[in-house]
Amino acid sequence: MAEKKKESERKMMSEIIDVYRSLPALWKIKSNEYSEREKKADAYKILYGKYKKHYPNATLQEMKKKINTLRTNFRAELRKVERSEKCAATVVLSCHALPSRPGHYSTSYAHLLLFFRFGVS
Repeated sequence: MAEKKKESERKMMSEIIDVYRSLPALWKIKSNEYSEREKKADAYKILYGKYKKHYPNATLQEMKKKINTLRTNFRAELRKVERSEKCAATVVLSCHALPSRPGHYSTSYAHLLLFFRFGVS
């Protein structure tokens, strides 16, 4: 049962990240839309609509916090990889980079967030 819930959560976050990727006003700094408040607000409404389907009681602020957490975790994982590459170590950016602990599972979506690094929507 718990495994099914985890898989459902991963699928749902994948869908939300796909919608986020399709909205460069929210993440692509060099985009003209990124600095336009109205376009950014419209993009957040679209993303929030998708988020609300899975979390009906969530607020816009909670969704923004979740997205920001995903971005922060991605950047931290990416920095680790880049540091290790400088040290000539081989580290693979993985979907589950965190060690497993009883009652804990990784929700890293780094592989889905690589568009941040390459700026491709």
